[in-house]
Amino acid sequence: MSYYKNETSSVLQISEQLKSEKISLYDRAKEFAKQFNAEPVMVYLGTRTSFDGITFKDGEFYLNAALWTVPDRKLNGLCRPRKKVPATLKRQLAKLQSLWGDKPDETIDIDHVYEALGLDYMAMCMSGGGRMFTTPTGIYVQTNQKPSDGSGTVEILGSEFEAAKSMMEKREAA
Repeated sequence: MSYYKNETSSVLQISEQLKSEKISLYDRAKEFAKQFNAEPVMVYLGTRTSFDGITFKDGEFYLNAALWTVPDRKLNGLCRPRKKVPATLKRQLAKLQSLWGDKPDETIDIDHVYEALGLDYMAMCMSGGGRMFTTPTGIYVQTNQKPSDGSGTVEILGSEFEAAKSMMEKREAA
């Protein structure tokens, strides 16, 4: 694998904007889940992040457990409102669905960062994957894919990549 970095302001701005959007989405999802005394469950598929449902704290279901799907243990206890319930619960389900209609629906896609770096995310995955991280001064990538010309992404030594990664991890730990 080869190592690359990009320090252009336009790429850093795109990255910061998407990071800010992801934080905002998570904050809205957390606020939304709070009304149900729950935590949000986010889904991360490839380059996309979105709100997927909620997980209840201590198994305490909002209104009635029969209104919710069975918690999916593979997905952190993910629950969503059921589509059909017994007739005796239809009024409660209508109330729940009204609240659920306000859930965060947007998807944040970081594919724009890969494009700005001159990389194709799917091609990168098919050529062995890679690693990417951002520092205040640049975006670093390890991949088998060669960035397109004119992207501002330049090849660097692996030691520079690892030193930047180590500094970033120390900064995050502080």
